[in-house]
Amino acid sequence: MAMPWVIFQVNHGFKDIPQNVAGIQEGVMWMVATLALVVIFVIIPPGFCALSTTYGWILNVVYVVYVVITMGETFGWWPPLIN
Repeated sequence: MAMPWVIFQVNHGFKDIPQNVAGIQEGVMWMVATLALVVIFVIIPPGFCALSTTYGWILNVVYVVYVVITMGETFGWWPPLIN
């Protein structure tokens, strides 16, 4: 996946590529929270290193909540959770 960036850098003299990272803290918090949730689900019973159907549904609901919140922030329905 890095090859297009390498080609771009070679063609543009290895200049910095400006990135808009506004609001990245919220994305990092979502990633940390979902990683923690998965680790908790894998460690606790019904079995070590196993995800039950219930845990799968919970993770899907968390994903839907994330998508709805992100859409609301993107389309201006409400302000970002973290500035």
